Parts: sequence; C-alpha cells; structure tokens
Amino acid sequence: MLSEFTNLTNKKRKVIEGRLSYERVLNSRYLKDLGHSDKFVDWDYKKRFTLIELIIAMSIMVIMATFGFLNIISYKNRQDLNSASQEIVAVLRNAQDRSLSQEGGSRWGVHFENSTSGSVFYTLFQGSSYATGIIASQTVLPSSVQFDSPTTGSSANIVFFSITGLPDATLTVKISLISNSTASSTIVISSNGKIQY
Repeated sequence: MLSEFTNLTNKKRKVIEGRLSYERVLNSRYLKDLGHSDKFVDWDYKKRFTLIELIIAMSIMVIMATFGFLNIISYKNRQDLNSASQEIVAVLRNAQDRSLSQEGGSRWGVHFENSTSGSVFYTLFQGSSYATGIIASQTVLPSSVQFDSPTTGSSANIVFFSITGLPDATLTVKISLISNSTASSTIVISSNGKIQY
C-alpha cells in the first residue's frame, strides 16, 4: 500500500499531504480503480451540512408548520360554523315536530339571544312565548361563532302552531365566524314552515 502512495505524481501527493489522510488516499485510489473519476473525494466533507444549509432547512420546516397550523385552525372554525348551523336547524325542526304532535298539549318555539354581555345562545321552549314558556334545552354557540342576525343586544323568537307546524312569523337567523365574518351560514324559516340553510 505504501508503494501506491509513492507512485502518485508530485502534484497529487501534495494535494494528498495537504488535505487528505493516508486512509482517504487509499479509499480514493480504490475508487479510481473501480472506474470513478481520478479526483480525490473528501467523503467526510461531503457528508457534513453547513450552517447555512441547516438554517435554510429549519426555515422551510417552520414555514410549512405555520401554514399547516393555520389551515388546521381555519378548518376547525369552518367545522364549528357548519355544526352550529346544523344544530340550530335540528332544534328548529324539533320544535316544529313537537308542535305538530302537540307534545305537552301546547306550542313549541325557539328563542335566539345575542347578548352584549354573557354567552350567545338559543333555547328550545314549550309555550306560546319565551317569557312565559318552559325551557326544554339551551345551547351556547361555539366560541368561534357569532350571531349576525339577530343583531348584537337583541333577541328573536319563533313559535310553531299546534297541528299545522307552521311558524307564527318568518325568521332569518344568520351566524358567522368571529375571525372571518364572510364565512357565514343563513337559516331561513319561511311562512309555509320550510326550514332551509
């Protein structure tokens, strides 16, 4: 093996002595014998990452994680909006069904409260008005969802007639995301009793 080292040209020997160890020279000669280029390869150098490469890789990972996190939050908010509108429709249909069947011998309705202080909620009640009725259930909107209609500081009621299930008035309830008011859902109760969203 020593003879291989001595057979190298002076130029290559200087490069080897200056930059590479004896083992690297032997590895390079072995690679050259296998048909690789006759350039000496510093394998330890090729395996290392520079600080700039690490910073760039970490920056890309942070940017991707940020976008992923924001998309997850946005998806969760949209899911909250969709489930809140479906739950409101379910409560409205429940009140309508209970009125049709005359459950409890009276009418049923839903009260929507958009309070300036406290929670924003809707209530299923038994009776001809919310003020004198019996509360059957109360549901608070998710923290990411708000009422647009009824407006802040006001409330709205809808009561369904017994036997027919028709509402006493038409009503539009609009909910939206607090973080993005353009993402909204509108629930319409028409005079013929149709509930759509």
